[in-house]
Amino acid sequence: MSVSRAQSEIDSAEFAEWIAYHSIDPFTIDKSEYLLAVIASILANVHRKKGSRTYKPGDFIPKYGKKQVDSAQNIETKLRAIFNGNN
Repeated sequence: MSVSRAQSEIDSAEFAEWIAYHSIDPFTIDKSEYLLAVIASILANVHRKKGSRTYKPGDFIPKYGKKQVDSAQNIETKLRAIFNGNN
């Protein structure tokens, strides 16, 4: 679908809903991502050391989803460790 057709068929509110939905539950991988993962696994397997594990396409597919957010306490602890370590 072209951009102009999409703009004529949905309004900005619906578009915003799709963006929000995608951030919560990303769409499944598409065929091109899978094909690239297959190529990456082939290259990795050709160059892997003898006896090491075999790579699978799934090892090269990006993991989409919610990012883990640090709590305020964890951030404070990390900042204190950084700044106290430099004194």
